[in-house]
Amino acid sequence: GKLDGLSEALETLMYLSNNRMLSPIRFPMSWPTPPQQRFRRAARLVDTFIYDVIEQRRRSAERHDDLLQHILDPHQAA
Repeated sequence: GKLDGLSEALETLMYLSNNRMLSPIRFPMSWPTPPQQRFRRAARLVDTFIYDVIEQRRRSAERHDDLLQHILDPHQAA
């Protein structure tokens, strides 16, 4: 389903972000080290999930009382 791997991807992002912050040596993110490649794969999976949810909301007539609805609803601005 849509959630397959999402939890693991989020855990990977948190783990690798934490390791990067605590590491005394930080390689540039552009370097294709194995951890950075895992980070990019996990980030792509999370991004895909988020953009799919946004697209579904845009196509749906159903209203939600949440932050995403307020962001997507142009009449709520200001």
